[in-house]
Amino acid sequence: MKTVQNDMYTYEGITDEANEPNGFGSLYLNNDVRSLVYVGEWSHGNRHGHGNQHDRQHRITHTGTFEHNALVKGTYNVYTPNKKMRYDGDFIGGSIVRGKMYMDDELYYEGTFENELPSGIGVLYWGNGNIRYKGELKALSRQGKGESYFSSGQLEYFGDFQNDCKHGIGTYYDFDGKTIAYIGGFYRNDFHGQGTKYNKDGSVSEQGRFSFGMCMDKKPVINLPVTNYTDIVKKEQSISNASMDIPTTSLFDVNTRTNYFSNDFPNNRLFEHRRYETYQPTYYERQPIYVECNCKYSDDSIFVCAAKNHKPD
Repeated sequence: MKTVQNDMYTYEGITDEANEPNGFGSLYLNNDVRSLVYVGEWSHGNRHGHGNQHDRQHRITHTGTFEHNALVKGTYNVYTPNKKMRYDGDFIGGSIVRGKMYMDDELYYEGTFENELPSGIGVLYWGNGNIRYKGELKALSRQGKGESYFSSGQLEYFGDFQNDCKHGIGTYYDFDGKTIAYIGGFYRNDFHGQGTKYNKDGSVSEQGRFSFGMCMDKKPVINLPVTNYTDIVKKEQSISNASMDIPTTSLFDVNTRTNYFSNDFPNNRLFEHRRYETYQPTYYERQPIYVECNCKYSDDSIFVCAAKNHKPD
């Protein structure tokens, strides 16, 4: 047993002929409280074998098997002011590549990792321990083929995912996890595209082209709430891929009996779902205005008309 010291650290343990840590020993930081840095096995100056690594608050950050100073199998703890994260599994270069991820000691994810984020094939869990999702992921987001589940443990959806949303082609189930509620296209979690919606007895409820949850072959009109004129400037700047403009005859406020934008704003642009709206000046915020139009729907459009009176070509 030897003590070896430099300006920053003090080592106490077994050494080799060159006076390097070799065997079992402890490494301390030369500060006022003599903080423990690592305790465990060494090989010619490198952490090698089983050991525990600590932070300056004396908490264990890494525990398990080390090779050439890097954890290869074991546990990596991450401490934040609001929560504690724990990774258990296999590591390469100090980063986890396969294993489990815990949030405040609750299992959150099990599978493969990339850059310490769930990526590849894996399983996400609800806080109650039931499976939330299993399938393909990329950087923590559901991406590719997969299955999502209700917190009760019943199957919710099977199909395509993109950017953590149901997106593509899939099947949506009722709360029992067995009764099919919808089969068809999805866009950002909404029924969108060609699809079929079913009643609980298995009969067809609606069939055809859906747009953000609504069967357009049944009811092609959506009226949306009004915000203010400032918002429309922001929307125009941020959404450049609107599919078309609606030729408008007037923008009419039913409450104030006033026409808006009849000269300087002749067209009502179609905006992306949950963000496009029909607008009026800030003096009459959140009052409905209606637009008559002659637009034509596109089968592959992610936009939908916001007019009260839809007149397809």
